[in-house]
Amino acid sequence: MQSNIDIQNVNKIYAAGVIDARGGIFINERKSRCGKNPSAFILRVQICSRSKDFLEQIVNSFGGTIRKSTIHQGFVWTLASYSAYQFLLDIKPFIRVRTDELKTALEFCRLIRLKAGGNQYKISQDEYQQRKALRIRLCNLKKRRFKFSENAENSTSV
Repeated sequence: MQSNIDIQNVNKIYAAGVIDARGGIFINERKSRCGKNPSAFILRVQICSRSKDFLEQIVNSFGGTIRKSTIHQGFVWTLASYSAYQFLLDIKPFIRVRTDELKTALEFCRLIRLKAGGNQYKISQDEYQQRKALRIRLCNLKKRRFKFSENAENSTSV
């Protein structure tokens, strides 16, 4: 009996579940060193795990880098910029928990017209404010989700 399972879809579904459970979608702000240009904003997707082997499987499927975590015990897998955008597009149909975060990240990508090798650094003050507003919105979504899960745990604990 031959299986019709598409392994790429299985990997995308699995990755979406991991992002929903233990991952993160971020818009990081990197301040300009010389002060001439406004800050740069970079899309990042991360998964933390104590298992480097597990994260290496993610790298094999989607690319990215693994580094030792400076905050948690274990390791962090990271995709940034255009690779993160492509990854989010791939897992979008399968995300269930972080849908608002995903939508905000994709809106950010449309705003900056993210493309492979694109220059995101020369922006106007208005563009800077729009990007910063999306970064703040994404941070607030994370806080709201954390408060909701914290309240749910407290109401069900005995």
